[in-house]
Amino acid sequence: MLSEITDFFARLDEINCWPDSTGVANFPFQRTPSEFLEFAENDLKKMDPQATANSLANAKRALDCQLDYFFQTYGLSTVSEKQRWSTSKKISLMDELGVVPERILHKINKARNDLEHRYELPNIMTAENSIDIVGIFIAATDLYLFPARYGTYFEIRDKTETPREEPKSIKLSDLLKIPSAEVHLDLLQNDAIGASAKINGIAIDHQVSSENELNDYLYLLTYILHSNRINTPNSTKFFLKLKYAKPPSEPKG
Repeated sequence: MLSEITDFFARLDEINCWPDSTGVANFPFQRTPSEFLEFAENDLKKMDPQATANSLANAKRALDCQLDYFFQTYGLSTVSEKQRWSTSKKISLMDELGVVPERILHKINKARNDLEHRYELPNIMTAENSIDIVGIFIAATDLYLFPARYGTYFEIRDKTETPREEPKSIKLSDLLKIPSAEVHLDLLQNDAIGASAKINGIAIDHQVSSENELNDYLYLLTYILHSNRINTPNSTKFFLKLKYAKPPSEPKG
């Protein structure tokens, strides 16, 4: 289905990219993650078992709120609600997309589950660590939300070609005189990504839905999120670690 585009991204060391459009993601809820984190800080000041329990619960609410904000921004809220994704599932997906590592966040989720399902009260250190970790998580994910990444333009061109103007000022279709490729990814409002491409002069125009073609959607979303990493010294190593950025051993039909 998207084998040509998959093969394109396998050539990371040759790809150039430009963010096509950015903007601030609209916040969809009445309370923000930072407010819940402030509640958690205030709870902890009381220094008693009830306070540490409330502190952990509010830190977990801050985590869930930021996760849902990210998912709504990047077209994953509908599928996550329909399939009833757990917090653990959402955390793992953030790791697979290369946004944040899951190991530390799972510790918060486990502590909260111990409180809710085994009635084990957290100690003060657990509550403090949860607040600190969620604060770092919010700061890290805000980098993708302010500004949000709504589209990216990628290209491969022959390295022997003379320098030219950036594609903002000249239509790339007018410059394709030699075998080359261009891919344009756009995050759409209907929980889909539009992938338009011209590869060696052959046009491709395709939409991938997060609800019906989740793996393909996540594959393309990875490159929207991390276009700024392409052509950095560690780009190939970074992308090879990501579940949805690994090119398949055989092209998909």
